[in-house]
Amino acid sequence: MKYIDTHAHLQDPRLMNQLNQLLDNADKAGVEKIIVVGYDLLSSEIAVNLTKHHQIFAGIGIHPHDAEKWNSRSYQQLKQLARQEKVVAIGEVGLDNYYLHSSPEIQKKVFNIQIELAAELNYPLIVHSRKAMAEVMEILENKNYNQVLLHSFEGNIVQAKQAVQKNYFLSFNGITTFKNSDRIQILKEINLKNTVVETDCPYLAPVPMRGKLNQPSFIPYINNFIAGQLGVDPQFTASTFYHNSLKFFKIDE
Repeated sequence: MKYIDTHAHLQDPRLMNQLNQLLDNADKAGVEKIIVVGYDLLSSEIAVNLTKHHQIFAGIGIHPHDAEKWNSRSYQQLKQLARQEKVVAIGEVGLDNYYLHSSPEIQKKVFNIQIELAAELNYPLIVHSRKAMAEVMEILENKNYNQVLLHSFEGNIVQAKQAVQKNYFLSFNGITTFKNSDRIQILKEINLKNTVVETDCPYLAPVPMRGKLNQPSFIPYINNFIAGQLGVDPQFTASTFYHNSLKFFKIDE
């Protein structure tokens, strides 16, 4: 089976010091492609540099935690990075009302600007939302931009159905495997044609790897758990997630 990890932070120092081993592990697990996602300018630059590895593609953007770092040069700096080969998305961007490392006003301003950048470049948008799904959905609707991946989808069933109706994609990760998670119920209610899987490594390692640093090679655990809960062949979900990911990120097989 073939997989794509649609959201990884391999530039995290805890993973960078074992990068070659992690990429080898990914190859052995069938994870053919990995989207390494930036969260500020430096991490975005590192993500672009990591694309020298054949498995890696990059997303570039300013995370809501780091929105306060935005300045008059940020737009052009991101735009320049976006021109680099194997950059496939703007993100991760969005809103975070849980930690509030940046003020809500600054978060919304920077989110809106980066949606405009994605629209200008015709790039998919990787969106972070924590305790902010209603606001995120409203901003996206106001901007009328639908090349959207709701990373680590946190919304409810109604919001999931609204998102799929707008042709947004929803991403599911190790949280789906956690006890008392309601993510499977959402997956049962929506069409899988708008779904992908991710690790969000080094965070959110799935069962049975909880407590360990997450890595792209753990994607099969997520796939197999979802398949088991949906009562379908793991090959079916793996193929569905794989081809959905290629479609969303406009990557050739």
